[in-house]
Amino acid sequence: MKNKVKVKKDKKLGRTNIDYYYLKDKKAFRFDILNTILKDEQIFLMINTNYCCSDDDSIPKENIRTLEQFLNNKGLRNIVVPIENTSKKKVFGIAVSKSKEPSYKLGVILPKNILDKEIYDNLFSIYDIEIGLGFLKSEDDILEDFRKNYFDSIFDKEYFNNAIFNGIKFHRIVTDLDIDENLIHRLTHKK
Repeated sequence: MKNKVKVKKDKKLGRTNIDYYYLKDKKAFRFDILNTILKDEQIFLMINTNYCCSDDDSIPKENIRTLEQFLNNKGLRNIVVPIENTSKKKVFGIAVSKSKEPSYKLGVILPKNILDKEIYDNLFSIYDIEIGLGFLKSEDDILEDFRKNYFDSIFDKEYFNNAIFNGIKFHRIVTDLDIDENLIHRLTHKK
């Protein structure tokens, strides 16, 4: 049987690409793989509305407010930063104007073992996300530097030991973690 999840290791960049495009239940696989990888980790999650895709094509300002309210209700440390909108409106693939919608970055610190279906459905399931693991600075320093726009990428080794990017439109996870390919295939076939 041909495997519907492809795992490619890029030794030059030190990254693993997990492509799950051909899976039927992509959301369930994303939850299983992220829950397995992140279970014992404190994480910093970042959503940037300029380069993230939304699964439901909703308006970033409304979504960010909803997410911020959800995080505050959960008592999770988060910060929302307005940023310049660099999204361009396209006609037949040609950029014709900048989007007038405001753009934001959302950063949130999630403690170990918090990823459950509710957190996943509200934070992880509709956006491209970046996740930083292995904090190299204090939570306060990370949040303050994030607020000041001192870093744009979770792959910045000044802040985190490891990083994960999950692009939902492309159905791909990219990480610098050493992921066991057998684990991925077990998660793929467990249902």
